[in-house]
Amino acid sequence: MAKDKIRIVKWVKVDEYFSDLIIATAGEDQVFTYANMVLKTQVEKLLISHQNKDQELNGM
Repeated sequence: MAKDKIRIVKWVKVDEYFSDLIIATAGEDQVFTYANMVLKTQVEKLLISHQNKDQELNGM
């Protein structure tokens, strides 16, 4: 995302269930609303994926 000049500007927890992500692009800032459970699940998947890649590189 960085090479495309896209970055997260701010992460705002709206309530127990939703968060707003403010994303800066080359044009203008955009606001996206995500369910907190979806964000949690995606982060967990990314962490597991990175952990698996590290284990493969270290021969485990």
